[in-house]
Amino acid sequence: MGNKCDLPQTERIVSTEEGILLAEKYKVPFLETSAKEGTNINEMFQVLGEKMVEKFKNTVGDDHSKDRGAASGNAVISGGGDPPKKKKDCCQ
Repeated sequence: MGNKCDLPQTERIVSTEEGILLAEKYKVPFLETSAKEGTNINEMFQVLGEKMVEKFKNTVGDDHSKDRGAASGNAVISGGGDPPKKKKDCCQ
């Protein structure tokens, strides 16, 4: 996933082409996003969610699946503790 696709290619640290090549090298999806413009944000979460489910399904039945709540085939998400505090100057 690459962020800040709203920037011109000349201002990017990693070009689109470099990102594509890296994604191919590591056999991962390539998607450019822009939080500023809202570009591909929903798609990013969709792809990440699908990959997480795929990975989870592939791990069910291994020796550690009970530790992850996978024995029943259901994901277990626990939030223990206090929720994170928001920074005063963040995302206003």
